[in-house]
Order: sequence, then C-alpha cells, then structure tokens
Amino acid sequence: MMSCQTAIRQWYESVAGQNAATAVQSAVAEMSNDIFGYYAVQVGELAGEYTLLHDSRIRSCFSIALDEQAGVDASVDLVANPAALPLVFDNLDLVVVSHVLDCAASPHDVLREIDRVLVPEGHCILIAFNAFSLRGLSLALKNLVRRDESHSLYTAFRVQDWFEVLGFEVLEVRTVGHRYNIDRWSVFNRLGWLKWLADKYSQSFGHVRLIHVRKKVVKMTPWKPKLRTSPLLKPGMAVNTNGAGQAANNSKEHE
Repeated sequence: MMSCQTAIRQWYESVAGQNAATAVQSAVAEMSNDIFGYYAVQVGELAGEYTLLHDSRIRSCFSIALDEQAGVDASVDLVANPAALPLVFDNLDLVVVSHVLDCAASPHDVLREIDRVLVPEGHCILIAFNAFSLRGLSLALKNLVRRDESHSLYTAFRVQDWFEVLGFEVLEVRTVGHRYNIDRWSVFNRLGWLKWLADKYSQSFGHVRLIHVRKKVVKMTPWKPKLRTSPLLKPGMAVNTNGAGQAANNSKEHE
C-alpha cells in the first residue's frame, strides 16, 4: 500500500498538483509578507521540493522533512517527527506546516508542538487538503471503499476549533487549486474559468486549504496592592472605658 507521504508527493507531480503548488507559494508569500522575526521553519511534505519561505522577511529560514526518503530526495536541513520537533520552547516566529495533519496519527500532538515552539504572537500557516474539494472527496471515498485510513481529512471548522482551544487567533482561511486533474496542459489551461468562478463566488472548494493563525498572548491583570492603614490604637494604648465612666460619675457626685 502506498504511504501517505508518497501519495502526496505524487499528486503534486500531476498537472493539478503543480498548479496548486504555485498557488500555495503565492498564498504563503502574501500571508507572511508582514511577518518579521529571527527564525522560521517549513515542516512537512513540501519541504525542500517547494521553498515556501523564499520571500519571507524573517532572517533565518529552515526546512524539516517528515521521513528520510524526503530528506534524501530534497534539500532539507533536518528530518524529524512533527509531533516531537527537536526545537526549543518559544523560539520560532513563523511555522509553515504542509500536509502534516493529512498523515498524522495524532493531530492534537502536532498542534501542541506548534504551540510549544512558537513565540508569543508567532504565526503558523497550516496547509492541508480540503475535505470539500474533489481531491478531498476522492480521498474520503478511497478511505470508505478500500478501508485505507492512511489519509486523514479534517474540515476547516474542526481545525480552527483545535487552534482556538490552544489559544490561537484565526486570521485567514483560503483555498487554492480549483481545476480538475487532467494530464494534458492544453486541456487543463482551458479550465481557467473554474478558478474565476471560485474567486468570484466561493473560496471553499479548492484542492488545498491554508489556515493562517497567530499565537495569542494572555494578558495578566496585575492585582492592585491594598493600602495598609495604620491602626488608630497601637499595642499598649488600650483605653479602659470602665475606669473612665466611673471617674465621670464620681465627679458628678462631688458636684
């Protein structure tokens, strides 16, 4: 059985995949145009094959592949498990995650790892197949008929909910790659009206979905210190009210 990573790489070699990859590169460049910082990392199936951080304004950019085969075939800096990245806490300003959730056995662990390595106010751009596209429906049918669960499809609403639980703010959701997968470029180019139709009426049916989120900082409200007022009476200065009352009565009797 073909692995999830191999199937994704083969799809991006198709006509529709190459078109979607170009659109993904443009979308990531637009989303990250105003993001500054020191370190950015590209993690996932597109690492090495497509340089999604080429136009990034962040000073140092690195790429991490998911398996050794991708590391051999492509130019990557590291091969690691996306659920256990060898990176320190709060160190990255931008993480671009491509098709990691599509193959992850535990997507929650992947998202928690993203939260761990990002600095406060850091950004994440998550790339995955759209469950409502033709590509997503074909994968869902494959999982149902062949009982092939190598691909995991999650709706945008579900992923956004996971991010919000972790304290992220969803900035933008976009889909790209609206044309059918046809091997001949001459016929494929004639389907440009599908992209025009999607841009005009809906952005929900592209093959690939991008979710741009930002790690929010929880502002701590400082407690106002209570002013300690000095007591009216200090220790040893207690007044004997009984003695004072008796003295007053004695003075009245003498009068």
